[in-house]
Amino acid sequence: MAGANETINALKTTRSAGDVVLFYLSAHGPSLTSDVTQFLIDAHGLKPDAARQRVSRTRAAVKRLAYITFPRKARFIYLQQHYGSPQYWENLIEALIRTRPAYGLAIESILLRGGLIPVKHFPIARGAPIMQARHLSPDTIFNRLRQAHSWTRSL
Repeated sequence: MAGANETINALKTTRSAGDVVLFYLSAHGPSLTSDVTQFLIDAHGLKPDAARQRVSRTRAAVKRLAYITFPRKARFIYLQQHYGSPQYWENLIEALIRTRPAYGLAIESILLRGGLIPVKHFPIARGAPIMQARHLSPDTIFNRLRQAHSWTRSL
């Protein structure tokens, strides 16, 4: 608990919106914007709208995962030095699984099969080999995950 108290005290002395978010990401690693916002509300005493604005206005060193959005328009944000690290992948996978969008179920199905499957088995492993009404198709999920990975690798 001492680490959390130190983080809270440091945040209370930080003034700039960017500094607060950068400090949070440095301390906690890549995160969903909703998690950073909630932390600012709880630790910094900000109102929800003010906390969301602080997170959304942070641009400098904060990167956003492309192609994949989370419930309630949350985004996965990280610092460039985190990209590709074990903490980046662990936090991303945890966020995908925790929020349970179609992407989380896809990642979970791959992990349950040892972390590697042939591309042609993806729709079956995902549990939806055919198109379902009002659901993302396995091809869409696969392509967006691939695009997100390809785009962030080029940064």
